[in-house]
Amino acid sequence: MRDVNISLPDRSPARADRAGELGALRPSCYSFMGAQREVARIESETGPEVGRRLREESVDAALITPT
Repeated sequence: MRDVNISLPDRSPARADRAGELGALRPSCYSFMGAQREVARIESETGPEVGRRLREESVDAALITPT
């Protein structure tokens, strides 16, 4: 992959953060790798765990991108 910002666009949010357009960027990044054909575990375990972590970090919004 030549441009990692296609999968994880961090330049635009970082610019918006520096410009004061965002409150702050959080240090964590979460990813669900691969083709997600079996979503039951994500729905019951992984998703709620990521949600818990995001709440602990006081995240107000999340950027969700496909790969």
